[in-house]
Amino acid sequence: MFLGTVYYISVRAKNAVGIWSEIGTSNGIEVIQIAPSISSVTPEDGSLFEIGDIVPIAIQASDLEGDEIFYKILIDGKITRDWGSVPAFEWYTFSETTGLHEINVYARDVWNNESSLSIEVYLARKAVNLPE
Repeated sequence: MFLGTVYYISVRAKNAVGIWSEIGTSNGIEVIQIAPSISSVTPEDGSLFEIGDIVPIAIQASDLEGDEIFYKILIDGKITRDWGSVPAFEWYTFSETTGLHEINVYARDVWNNESSLSIEVYLARKAVNLPE
């Protein structure tokens, strides 16, 4: 089934003496699927973390048709978590650089209808504790 396609059903019957009826055709059924809706992503857009922190990423999404939802997470354009059913990931920032980092999250249903949301977080250097 393809999204937006109209499908028609045609039938005819054969009676007991072998005579076929006229073909009857339905008025068509259009396949309409709605992509899952991403309601929130944790952390919030603009959050501040320090290099070395473990950043928990969590996606809240729902699907109106009740289809199973699959998730994908990209950080700075690189796939960090490929499609899977777990809506969470822990980002270890030990080897990252300071500055803004873009997190893209995707939610997809079994029909490949997809939605996405992007946030940015800032990574700063850890504060140095000076001896007193």
